[in-house]
Amino acid sequence: MGTDGNMRDEFSRMLYGARLSLMIGLSTVSFAIIIGTILGALAGYFWRLD
Repeated sequence: MGTDGNMRDEFSRMLYGARLSLMIGLSTVSFAIIIGTILGALAGYFWRLD
């Protein structure tokens, strides 16, 4: 991405500005994986008990 007029790295500044969005996105995906795994395991376990 290069540098700006003050010779600062634009990519690192963009990541620094987006750190909250990245944290929220990663925590949301992690939460979805955990819940999906638990629900899938429960569905697989209780499916044959009918």
